[in-house]
Amino acid sequence: MTTEPENPSEVVVSIKNVTAQLSSVPGQFVVTIQTNHGDFEAVFVPVQGRTACVVFIGDEGAQGVYRQLSEALAEECGISSLRLRPRVAGEFTDGLLDTIAACSFLKGVGAETAVVVGHSYAGAIAVRAGTISPFIRAVVAIAPQRYGTQGVEEMFKPLLLIHGANDDVLPPLASDDVYQRANQPKEMVIVEDTGHSFEGQGPRLYQLIDEFIRAHLSDVDGPMPPPAPPVPEA
Repeated sequence: MTTEPENPSEVVVSIKNVTAQLSSVPGQFVVTIQTNHGDFEAVFVPVQGRTACVVFIGDEGAQGVYRQLSEALAEECGISSLRLRPRVAGEFTDGLLDTIAACSFLKGVGAETAVVVGHSYAGAIAVRAGTISPFIRAVVAIAPQRYGTQGVEEMFKPLLLIHGANDDVLPPLASDDVYQRANQPKEMVIVEDTGHSFEGQGPRLYQLIDEFIRAHLSDVDGPMPPPAPPVPEA
């Protein structure tokens, strides 16, 4: 693991180029974002005419909840999402820089605000990104590590911490430490009978994240307009 920048808020991240191609899933795109710190890919699920977004630091997420959420939020709420594929799994600094670049990309395509979601080391990235970027309005940190969460004391944004009670990779005390240092509004949920990957508790994990995202983004664009009536056949 590389050393975290002493002051990440002063690190300049610039986007040099963006390319996109259709995904195998209808309505989704694989975008390659080239930055001055390196290139990374993300799965972009856009909703035309809407400005609320979610940044998932990871493609699938524990129990596949990121992919499931991105599709449901787009269809049911008109919330776009970007599922970031980190350049190096477990690398805090690069992941943080990629997350800030992802926010810049979303702003460039018309988004106005986002909730950021991360698991394990990426949970700490989500917290730190929330302290840096005014584009981020709320944070979900799932089983986060402590490293990288310094600065949460200055983050006055809604924070949801989720941790498995039987996590033997990063014990729940890690989330409790972040919770104790964080400002209100904040919530911590300990999910019983599961560990770091939330085995057997995918639906519960999905529900917690889904409810938080909807609560904090529902006021951005308002309710989804009703679908257009079918065009009668001639």
